[in-house]
Amino acid sequence: MRRNNRGFMLAELATAVVIVGILLAVTGALIIMSSDEIRASHKAFVARQIASNQLETMKLVPFDELQLTADDAKAFESPLSAELRDFAGTLRVEAFNANPNLKKITVTVRWAEKRRMRELSLSLLRGKRTP
Repeated sequence: MRRNNRGFMLAELATAVVIVGILLAVTGALIIMSSDEIRASHKAFVARQIASNQLETMKLVPFDELQLTADDAKAFESPLSAELRDFAGTLRVEAFNANPNLKKITVTVRWAEKRRMRELSLSLLRGKRTP
């Protein structure tokens, strides 16, 4: 009996389709996971930018006008905060090591990401300039 060797058998074709389907599913999952990581990274970048901008603003305030708010932090808003869900920014000024010529400024940014709250804090140490 002679076999016709032209074409593929159904089992070979089905195997190839299954392998391609598995590869597509794995690739799709990796793309979705990487896009979530990129989105989270962007939100952390925006939060760092907000905190950095607030610290730069506080550098312009004269040293004597920096009010100590160690007990309760002062809330602030930012134009960039629209990119972060449930944004809350706080600013705290406190004495550093009981030295009247040093003040520590801490900016904290909180935002919601998926089902958890994220937080980023940046600090700056300001010293009084003496003539």
